[in-house]
Amino acid sequence: MTVVKKKNVLTGIKVRDAMRRQVVKLHSDASLDQGIRHAIKYKVNALLVADVDDHAVGVVSKTDLMGAYYAGLPLDFSLEAIMVGPPVYCHPDDLLEKSLESMSWFQRLT
Repeated sequence: MTVVKKKNVLTGIKVRDAMRRQVVKLHSDASLDQGIRHAIKYKVNALLVADVDDHAVGVVSKTDLMGAYYAGLPLDFSLEAIMVGPPVYCHPDDLLEKSLESMSWFQRLT
């Protein structure tokens, strides 16, 4: 019996080859206004949110920021209130295909 291994364009590619090098981080007490300004200034689709000890506690996407803004939340509203956490992460040497599968699996749980 012949065993066929399934391959696609992501097979063998490491996360480091596809990732963005710059991570934009704000503390959880940062305001919605600061989040919007950082997302625009650094042209990113998501911000990492850290606690006072600089540990990652969540992520705020551009969609989260726009939703909060258009929902009429005050611009001094804390990012901690709109962040999604805990963050799902991977390492630069992980295989991209496996990392995407993990994130997809995690998203189905929420």
